[in-house]
Order: sequence, then structure tokens, then C-alpha cells
Amino acid sequence: MVSPELFKLLRCPTCGDGGLLLSKESQLRCVQCGQAYPLYSGYVDLLPRGTSFAHTSHYVSAEEAFAEALDYRSLGPPLLAAGVRQHELQRLLRLGPDERVLDCGCGNAKFTLWNHDAAKLVGLDPASLFADAALAQVDLVQGDARQPPFVSGSFDKAFSIDVFEHLTREDIAGVLDQLHRLLRPGGRLLIYSNTREPSSLQPVVNLWRRLGRWLRRRGLTGPDVDAIRKADHIKAIATYEELVQVMAEHGFRVVRVRFWNSVLTSFVEHVLMPLAERRREAPAPTAPEALASVRSEWRQQAARRGWLYWAARVLTWIMGWDLTLFGRLRSGSYFLLLEREAAA
Repeated sequence: MVSPELFKLLRCPTCGDGGLLLSKESQLRCVQCGQAYPLYSGYVDLLPRGTSFAHTSHYVSAEEAFAEALDYRSLGPPLLAAGVRQHELQRLLRLGPDERVLDCGCGNAKFTLWNHDAAKLVGLDPASLFADAALAQVDLVQGDARQPPFVSGSFDKAFSIDVFEHLTREDIAGVLDQLHRLLRPGGRLLIYSNTREPSSLQPVVNLWRRLGRWLRRRGLTGPDVDAIRKADHIKAIATYEELVQVMAEHGFRVVRVRFWNSVLTSFVEHVLMPLAERRREAPAPTAPEALASVRSEWRQQAARRGWLYWAARVLTWIMGWDLTLFGRLRSGSYFLLLEREAAA
């Protein structure tokens, strides 16, 4: 949706923070440069015009292909790996009802929607692959985090889930500078992403991945749909030390970190769930679109709080033990809570 409160935060991304936007006939127009931006059903397109970035995510350049292959339109309750992310987001960021919070790189806006009762959420993403429920219930902006269309100091907190691994070093610097601009002094930022740093438990994770590939080769499971999501992973930051240094260079202090050594999670994701999906899908063709349909159906069933929901809750709890048991053990995947320091 596009609420009256959202309009107060928006500024023209093309001419910068000073370009006030006025609404007129299903579009916004900048009073400074005259650029027009369309208002759609549920979101506003505020991508910067006339700007060329060196890198473009596959989610943007191949948006139609992603829309066809991924199950982005339907949303269920926060379960499995997404449920673990949601639990850590709530636990570490501690959202408040009077706080304005940015979901930076929101994707289909599931985390925006799941947290909109806890704070005043705004979802931002360069692609328009927003879920139907999110379009109806939360503020959504199609925009680029390297040149976001918001007034400086608009947000008390922000989070970015599964985004930074898709960015180049240049883009990471640009996004962090913009988040520093958008957050108020002392504002907090939660990032979930991963470096290239392996953990000492990586051999166990690799075992489950090899078993998953073996099952696919023998037709016992369908295609790896998650490989589509990870197709343009860059992982520009190699180690945790480098990560901390980059954050400090752009005005952020580390408050807390938890690592996600996905020993139990990888078994669920690479072995257990693919077997369950293939069993549910048979005898339909093992195509990404078919698996997307199965996952959409499961989400609808889980939303009804039946046996499938409680089974998924148990698996989510099991996956969460990776953080409980191994959260202090260095790995590539991390939850990083940061605080915005005052500008020098």
C-alpha cells in the first residue's frame, strides 16, 4: 500500500534529498526537477531515472523469469529458515510501535509484513516482486538502496535480510552510506548475510549438500529452486574482520553478532524438505514452477494452523538450535546488529 504517512518520508531519488514529491493523477512529480513517478496498486515506483549503476542484480535484470520460477505471490506464517531469521530479527532489533523501520531489499516483503504490527514498516526493493498480502497491508517502495527516495534521518531502525551477499564492494559502500544517512544518530541496523569464511563445521554442511545433489541426480527430488535465488551471489566480503572494518568505515559500530552454522538447517533444506516436496509433487513434472506451486499450497495450509503448520514449527525449532548451539562459532552466515554513530 501507499499510506499518507509514507508520502511524508519520500523525496525525489533522481535529484536527491531536496526534491519534494507531490501527488497528482496516479503519479508523483518532483517539484524541483519535474521527474514523474507512477503510483501502482500497492506500491510506488521511485527508481532513480537517468542513473546507471555498474552492477544490476538478476532479480532486476531478469525480473520476469524470477517471477515465473519463484513462489513470491503467497505468504504464510514465518516458518523454517525464514522463521529462524524472523525470530532473530525480533530478538536482536527489538522493534517498538512508535519506531519507523526500513526493510532494505525487502524482496517480496514477507519480513515487512510479518513485523508491521510491531513497528511502522516500509519495504524497499529494486524489483516489484511483492506478495499480494504485502501490497494490501504495508508501505512498499520500488527503489534502489544506492539512491533511496527518503528524507535523511527518516528511520529509527533498519534491517536487511539476504541482500549484502548480492552486492559488490562498491555497492556495499554505497548502501551503507545511504543507510547511515537515513538512520537517526544511535539508530540500529540488523544485517543478515554471509561472507566467504567457512566454519569448522563446514564438512558436515557439505555432507548434506552432497546428499541433496545425489538425490536430485537420481530423480528422488526436484530441481534446486534455491539455486535460482543464489544465482548472482557475489560475497564480496571475505572474513568477519573485513566485515567489521567495512562497517566502521561507513559509520557503524558492531553491537552484537551471531553466526549461523547451518548443520541442522542444511539437513532440513537439502534433504528432508526436497524429499517431502517431490513426494507431494509427484507425478507432476519436476520443474521450478511445479515446486513453486507446491510451496504456495503448503503456505496456504500452514496459515490454517493445521498439522502441517505444527510440523513446520517443530522443524523451525530444530533449525534454530544451530544458533543456540553454535552461534558463537565463526562461520560465513551471520546476524550483525549495528549502531549508527554520529557523523564525524
